[in-house]
Amino acid sequence: MYKKALTLSLLITISSLQTGCLIQFKESKEAAAQQALVETKVQAAQKELLSENSDLRAQAAKALGELDHQSAVPALLQALKDPEAQVRDAASEALGELGDTTAVPALIQALKDPFSSVRWSTAIALGQLKDKTAAPALIRTLKDSDSSVRYRAAEALGQLADKSATPALTQALNDSDADVQNSAAKALAQLGVKAALPVPKKALKNGI
Repeated sequence: MYKKALTLSLLITISSLQTGCLIQFKESKEAAAQQALVETKVQAAQKELLSENSDLRAQAAKALGELDHQSAVPALLQALKDPEAQVRDAASEALGELGDTTAVPALIQALKDPFSSVRWSTAIALGQLKDKTAAPALIRTLKDSDSSVRYRAAEALGQLADKSATPALTQALNDSDADVQNSAAKALAQLGVKAALPVPKKALKNGI
C-alpha cells in the first residue's frame, strides 16, 4: 500500500513538472514570436522614415517610440535632422519615450531648433531621460521666447533634480507667464527648495 502511494505521488510530481515545462516552453515561444513581431514592425517603421511623405515619416517616428525598441534610436537620431518640423518633433518625443541617454547630446542641440514645437517636445524628452548633463541647456531654455517651452524647461529641470538649476528656477518665479512661474515653483519643490510665487499685479492693485 505504501509503495503504491509513493508511486502515485511520484507520478503526480513528474506530471506536474512536465506540465510546468510545457507552460514555460509555450510562454517562451510566445515571447519569442512577440519579439519577432516587434522587430518586424520596427524595421517597417524605419523604412517609412525614408519616405518622401513627411506625414508618413512623422507617423513612423511616433510608432518607433511606441514600439519601445532600442534598435530604433539611431534612426530617430537621424530623424532629428529631418527638414520637416513635424518629423523632428515626433523624433524628439520618441527618443524621450525610449529612455536611451545616448540621445541626450542630439536632444540638447534640438533645443536650438527654430520651431518652438520641436523645442517643446525636446524639453519634455530631456526631462524623461533625467540626464543631468542636459541641465545647462535647459537652464538656457528658461529664457526661450515661447512661454510653453519655458514651462517645459522648468518642468524638466525639476525632473533632473539638479540643484545647480536653483538660481535660474528662482529667477523664473518672476517670469511674465503664470504657468512658467508655477512650473518653476514645482521644480524648486522637487529640489527641496521652498519658494514663494510673486503676488499677481492685479491682486496688488486690489489691495490684496
